[in-house]
Amino acid sequence: MFPVETLRILLALIAVGSAWMAGRTRAAMSAGRVRQARHLAWMFRSAVCLAVLTFRHDPDLVLLAAAVMAVIAFAGGWWQMKHAKPPEDLSQAIVPHDRDAEES
Repeated sequence: MFPVETLRILLALIAVGSAWMAGRTRAAMSAGRVRQARHLAWMFRSAVCLAVLTFRHDPDLVLLAAAVMAVIAFAGGWWQMKHAKPPEDLSQAIVPHDRDAEES
């Protein structure tokens, strides 16, 4: 069985990852690509993981570090999604259109 501190650190990592995904879905939601339910689900996961870190423990370094990293991860996920390059248009490479054949 794992020690309790190891499990708390794993929960902190899950909370940080969920916060990063919440930031990405927030940016996608504002662009109209994702519904609000998906964003709220990621926010809920992150909040639950951070809340569980306080179960039977006083606020300590693990909780503080997880909360700070979750805020940074949320901002990083939002920034990455807002500044993403648009997908490359590969339709010409996949299905080439021969214009000479169409003119004849």
